[in-house]
Amino acid sequence: MTDKKIKVGVGDEPNPIYFEAHQKACENQQDTYIDPETGLQVITSFYLLRRGYCCTSGCRHCPYGMHELNKKK
Repeated sequence: MTDKKIKVGVGDEPNPIYFEAHQKACENQQDTYIDPETGLQVITSFYLLRRGYCCTSGCRHCPYGMHELNKKK
């Protein structure tokens, strides 16, 4: 478990379609959740923080600011 506060909806403004699913998954300390719109499995910021580094893949809930870097390109 990490002492860092989990950022829910990191990146662009939170999409209400997946925001609640992501928030619940983080509250339950889950590594992933199923995107209700696409049915795809998505990694949570809870998992990404525990992993401890940015993979530079532009994960939807990246707590390391990768979304901000992708916007500038």
